[in-house]
Amino acid sequence: FVILGEPGAGKTTTLDRFALELARGRLRDPLRGKLPVRINLFNFLGEKQLPADFLKAQWETTGLSDLYGEAIASGAVCFLLDGVNQMPLSDRTKRIELWKNWANSEADLPLGNWAIFTCRTADYVTNLRLPEVRVQTLDTERIKKYFEMRFGAERTQQVWIEFEKRLRSGDDRFERLARNPFMLSIMADRVAAGKTFA
Repeated sequence: FVILGEPGAGKTTTLDRFALELARGRLRDPLRGKLPVRINLFNFLGEKQLPADFLKAQWETTGLSDLYGEAIASGAVCFLLDGVNQMPLSDRTKRIELWKNWANSEADLPLGNWAIFTCRTADYVTNLRLPEVRVQTLDTERIKKYFEMRFGAERTQQVWIEFEKRLRSGDDRFERLARNPFMLSIMADRVAAGKTFA
């Protein structure tokens, strides 16, 4: 599938979380757990290189003891492919077409393997023919829940009074930043360091 969202919405963080959870699962069950392989699509050379060749070359830089061909033949891999939007704009459509063919080909991506792509919503110029998951901005309830997870219930009560005041002040810029998961984490870092939200 493809994770789509605005800049800073948490696409790459979500990919990193998948990598962590899959790695834990693989450690618990080496025979059935998926082997996460995280790759930045910025390095993909396009028509000079097919996706399967690119992935094999990237695989060899990971230090994994499993061989690429054997791992994908056994359906044991989850490719975490970050940054469709980081491929050059001049031929991005052609590059996406190559990845679409790879992702939908059992010869290139045998059954049992997974592929998860990320892309900024505005830069998703053509379709990979894969299911899409859209990362949404945070609503007020989720922002408060994040604070509770980050600071605990008691500290959140103190922090929330000032935050809600800023949120209701009509400052559109502050509200847009606060609803973006990445920017909210930066605001929380400032508060944790004893500073104001912005």
